[in-house]
Amino acid sequence: WSVSTNFCQNYDQDTAMITYFPLPVPEIDSFFIPFGINIFDLDVMTNDSFPDGVDSPFTLHLNLTEGGTIMMEDTFAQFIPQIGYDGMALGTYEICGIECPDFCYEADLVIEIQGREDLPGGDWSVPNGITPNNDGANDVLIMDPLLENPDDYPNNELLIFNRWGNIVYQAKPYQNDWSGFTQRGNNLPEGTYYYVFRLDLESGSVYKGDITIIR
Repeated sequence: WSVSTNFCQNYDQDTAMITYFPLPVPEIDSFFIPFGINIFDLDVMTNDSFPDGVDSPFTLHLNLTEGGTIMMEDTFAQFIPQIGYDGMALGTYEICGIECPDFCYEADLVIEIQGREDLPGGDWSVPNGITPNNDGANDVLIMDPLLENPDDYPNNELLIFNRWGNIVYQAKPYQNDWSGFTQRGNNLPEGTYYYVFRLDLESGSVYKGDITIIR
């Protein structure tokens, strides 16, 4: 830029340097959270466009319904679904410049949270107690999908824990035959135990709960 007047033919000059901070351009993101997941990692910037050769400082802000977010780093967050909710969690994420905080880009963020009724095998419940006395009623722990379509889930797994968190029984695959015994076949004492059942180890579908043995 230069400065001069009508009364003086000489003029003064100086140099102005302009630094441009281009930001990543966000794209709409969608995620799917399997049933039973309590914390889900969000990497919303995987499909965004980044300027070549420029490392611009920026911040990332997330705004989501039906849950909360924890920012682990500037570009990485964890989503905590609302307890008992399934369906769509909608929101936005915003990329803002640190040098120019009013300069931001925004994109939509959609998260589908799987409900129990959407799992393979449909909407089914697990009994909360067994009475292994060989009377033909509630003698074993029954998982309905394995009863209805046993050949459809060969890659399932059942874990039984005691109240101290120790595994007392494990079956892979489970065949609807646990009647309150240990891995060595010994009867467990009466009481409450806890199970983790994976209908398919590759799909991430996880069922958790407690089961009481009454003899």
